[in-house]
Amino acid sequence: MNKYENIRWLTIKEIAELWAPEIGIPSSVIQRELQLAVINLPRWVGGTQLISEFPSDDTLPSPDQRMDKHEVGLFCEKQGHWPKPNFWFSRSQTSPSYPGRPSVMHAIVQEFERIASSGELKETLAQQSTALAEWARSCDFGVVQAPTATTIANNIRARFRELKRPT
Repeated sequence: MNKYENIRWLTIKEIAELWAPEIGIPSSVIQRELQLAVINLPRWVGGTQLISEFPSDDTLPSPDQRMDKHEVGLFCEKQGHWPKPNFWFSRSQTSPSYPGRPSVMHAIVQEFERIASSGELKETLAQQSTALAEWARSCDFGVVQAPTATTIANNIRARFRELKRPT
């Protein structure tokens, strides 16, 4: 049994520190995303527009603010590419993970989706996966090894083709 599974509340900072090693995203990035989620979750639930500009640091919720397990699960569902944290959710409650040793593939897929939504996709899968591999190597993910361009291509191929398909 997971030691955090029955704990309902953790601070944003605690969540970020525990989650970072699982998904290969720096805890500072996770903390910022969770602070924004505290602002946006009521908007998601209420069906109103999300914030359009990044708030100033003094208006962001404190890293010491607590979030409950349900809020973090909702955040993951709304984001679409964030797996539920294994430290808090049992394996059956989390999204499928990538096989092999821990990697930054979740972060790479999230960056790929960000690039796609901004209309900045490269012409070919090889170009896109090479650019993503370079991006991953340039990020500070700690001891987690960045995957090769070929591995990235294998993981984004279907989505890349879907996005490049003529409409």
